Amino acid sequence: MKNNLRGFTLIELILAISLMAITFTVTSDILISLIKSQSKTQVMNNVEEQASFIMTRIENDLRNAGGAYLTNDGDNTGLTIQNQTTKGEVGYYIGGAGSTVDDKGLYYWYGGDITKVVELTDRTDPGGVRAACPEDGGCFSVSEGTPQVVNVSIRFTPSSLTSSSSPVNLGVIEMNDTIVIRGSY
Repeated sequence: MKNNLRGFTLIELILAISLMAITFTVTSDILISLIKSQSKTQVMNNVEEQASFIMTRIENDLRNAGGAYLTNDGDNTGLTIQNQTTKGEVGYYIGGAGSTVDDKGLYYWYGGDITKVVELTDRTDPGGVRAACPEDGGCFSVSEGTPQVVNVSIRFTPSSLTSSSSPVNLGVIEMNDTIVIRGSY
């Protein structure tokens, strides 16, 4: 009786396993790269979204204000806005629990009561955003003349980015705006 059953040789099996291993390695590297890229894009989009929302809110409050002045001991990290209609005050300031840039957030207080505070930046990981003044100066400046002109400059960074990390292409956004207060004419 002749046995016509033929199997694979050891060399064929080793070659097939090697080709599958190479294919799996290349494919997994591409998938990991895509996942990391998508994660970075989400973080950058979140920073841009929060920065845009905050700057629009500050701009709207300033445009409809009767006046504004700096707060927080002259370090230009706080701004108080006098509402033209209600004569109440609201304010914004950069601060937080820690003393480093990495622990800062942007806060909003309202009703003329500094104890009614809302943190506008969510600093929790993942996806949190921190706010700080630019390294070359304060966040706010207010002109003394009429009309009042307010300069706002805030740096937004992902909360996952620390000062020891390289900020290159990692979602650091510096927003600058100059607003004329309409009620100060």
